[in-house]
Amino acid sequence: MQPHTKTRRLPKFEPGMTYISLPARTAQWCQRLAEHGRKVLIFTQCECSAALVQRWWPVDEVAHLPIWLDDTPNVTPGYIKAQVQAHGPVRFVVIHGWELLLFADGTPPQRSDPTLLQALDDVARSLQVSLVVHSAIPNRRERLK
Repeated sequence: MQPHTKTRRLPKFEPGMTYISLPARTAQWCQRLAEHGRKVLIFTQCECSAALVQRWWPVDEVAHLPIWLDDTPNVTPGYIKAQVQAHGPVRFVVIHGWELLLFADGTPPQRSDPTLLQALDDVARSLQVSLVVHSAIPNRRERLK
């Protein structure tokens, strides 16, 4: 009898959809998708890309994977769209710290205003990418770890 080996299945994301997730889960999804050759583009608004990599993964595990990080400050949905198009066939986009994004006119969103998330939804639909957004502010469960 052969020992049972657990296969790591890819997460199922629909192209053109926007998801809200916890950072720890997002890191696992990014790594799994990249291991299967899917390009991943991560926009981080709250820390430099090197700090994010060190916090999310052991660097030697992801150095060879198709994961691009962009820590440009003050990005807008239009900038995100242009970067996704510039990187070729990206299938998975992560926005770490969505509350620090700006509208096209450079103004920050209000917490209760759904307009920015709607703009990100439009980007996901028009480019047929899966887009995951999460807050840079840790929730209670993450702070307890």
